[in-house]
Amino acid sequence: MASRVHMPDELRRRVLAEAGYRCAVPACNALTMAVAHIVPYREVKEHTFANLIALCPNHHTEYDHEKIHRQSMHDYKERLRRINDGLAERHIGDKYVRTLLLVEESVTSATHSEVTTTVTLRSLTDGVDMTDHFTIVDEDTDSLEVRPTEFKFLCVAAPLGTTARYVVRLNRRDHFRFSVVFDPPLLRDEVITYQYVMNRHTAKALLREDLDRRLREGTYNYERAIVPAVEFGIQYPTEEAIFATALPEGYDIDPREVFIDVRDVAHRQQDRDEATRVKRYGELRVWAEDGRWRIHFHVPQPRVGFGYFVFFTPPSSAVETELHRGSG
Repeated sequence: MASRVHMPDELRRRVLAEAGYRCAVPACNALTMAVAHIVPYREVKEHTFANLIALCPNHHTEYDHEKIHRQSMHDYKERLRRINDGLAERHIGDKYVRTLLLVEESVTSATHSEVTTTVTLRSLTDGVDMTDHFTIVDEDTDSLEVRPTEFKFLCVAAPLGTTARYVVRLNRRDHFRFSVVFDPPLLRDEVITYQYVMNRHTAKALLREDLDRRLREGTYNYERAIVPAVEFGIQYPTEEAIFATALPEGYDIDPREVFIDVRDVAHRQQDRDEATRVKRYGELRVWAEDGRWRIHFHVPQPRVGFGYFVFFTPPSSAVETELHRGSG
């Protein structure tokens, strides 16, 4: 029996990029790294761009079990073609966002964690109609949960006549995802600012002992005891992204142990070349102010399908938390 031919990595990347790394089923739109054959591989015995489509795991399974008609998949593929040709209601072509600015403030106690995120977006083209936000638990620790116990949303500033509303797409223990919809869609160079607050009673500021235990148990999703202060995936072509975060008050870190990492999401691996580019042309600043460690991370020309991270080594409970004043 002949073995199945390997799908070229570049072809897989093209198919995922066509759909913006999201499920092609319009009612779903979930982030995905999975690619499916419209006409099954067993019938065609080859991989072609025209016969491949991005699907989330759930819709991939439903299609395999013939719960979604094949003609519907052809229709979804045609819709993607029209979108990328600029003929449909959505533009995800060469230009989308000029500037994306995210500012986070964290307040953590022994019983809960509250994170306030302010997003400012400047459009690079006409027709920007929504953004996506998600948080995923990517490990097996039972006590971890990203589903918020309280969620608040506020449109801070918008062009005259434009409204912003949020739609929760997924609300599970291990995956919380929502979209912010703009009505009417933003025009070129229009700016909108919105804010959301998430409370989680099960979340807390991580200490070195917590991570050492999870590493021993084999449940932590990083290879060593590090915590992401910034963790953001680029879904749309963007000219620049700026991330600013303030850690909880009294949560001490060593600024010498803060570093940048970039990962190719499609291949689930680090990309040292892109990390080197960001270190050379971007900016990372770490400083203490008003009892909090603050991090500013500027990424020029971030790449679609890549995740941009700033990691730090968490403090130990045995170390007295005393912030190092000054800038770095």
